[in-house]
Amino acid sequence: MLEEQIMKADYDIEQYFFRLNLNEESRRYLKFHLKCYVYFLTTIEVIRSLLSKRNIKIIDIDPSFFTEIIEKRFSEDSILTLGFEHSENREPHFPLGIKYNKSSFSPLDLNDAQYPDK
Repeated sequence: MLEEQIMKADYDIEQYFFRLNLNEESRRYLKFHLKCYVYFLTTIEVIRSLLSKRNIKIIDIDPSFFTEIIEKRFSEDSILTLGFEHSENREPHFPLGIKYNKSSFSPLDLNDAQYPDK
């Protein structure tokens, strides 16, 4: 039963994003990560259900397809995103058609996180 639910969620996520004009590399990236997205969504939903009606904060590292998924699914909560903001870093995991809340995005190169002056 659980496997059927996961497969349906995989299919739903895939169909949602395939409506965009994704290039082949982005399609492969999405297909490869579908099971991870479903696992993360399920985990967040369990945590969310334990907290009753309280709003939660979710941090999303490096904007991607998953960013739009969690912003849609958990719209009542705060979604904070950090990562690269350079356009050359968007493909294949973060195509231009992916929506995210720019006001809750913080640019950060995690490769430089150990340098306080950066």
